[in-house]
Amino acid sequence: MKILIIDTSRDPAFLALTDGEEVLSSAVLEGGKKLSLSLFSTLKVFLPKEGVDVVAVGVGPGSYIGVRTAATVAQAISYAQSIPMLSFPSPLAYIPPECKEGSFAFIGDAKMGELYLLTGDLPDKISTPTLIAPSDLHTHLETVDWVVSEESLANGALPPTPNPSLIASYCYQLWLKGEQISREALSLTYLRS
Repeated sequence: MKILIIDTSRDPAFLALTDGEEVLSSAVLEGGKKLSLSLFSTLKVFLPKEGVDVVAVGVGPGSYIGVRTAATVAQAISYAQSIPMLSFPSPLAYIPPECKEGSFAFIGDAKMGELYLLTGDLPDKISTPTLIAPSDLHTHLETVDWVVSEESLANGALPPTPNPSLIASYCYQLWLKGEQISREALSLTYLRS
């Protein structure tokens, strides 16, 4: 079962083509203004002639333009090929490969004095990102095995590259559970400016 994975919510953006949980190919794309130069040419290479069975899209949190770009491209492919969609919280792609099992927390700056928090138990119990006050953060981290933050990615403490294997596994499990969504039901999360 072929899954095309697209996430442009942050820099770097990425694409992956999987067969079930196996990553067949993946590409990291420079985000920002240069994304439009590479996204469609890379998609052209990634999309097999016979098409894919499902398209999965990172739904944020992320920049408005970044999240909308992936959503629009995924919806267009879903429509053109008459295939279903899956969605995943974008920060999940940045959980490092060594975090294969156990509880995790991903912390990001939600702007305006708040943080967003994505928590879960790998491999398949993932929360929806929520807003929290920085003063409440410690209560969410007391029993967490892995903590990943935008800061740890930015300062080089963790590799700032996506983990397509984790997303492939997560999306394949969604597919097996029948958790596809329609193009119209896609729910996106933006960061405030």
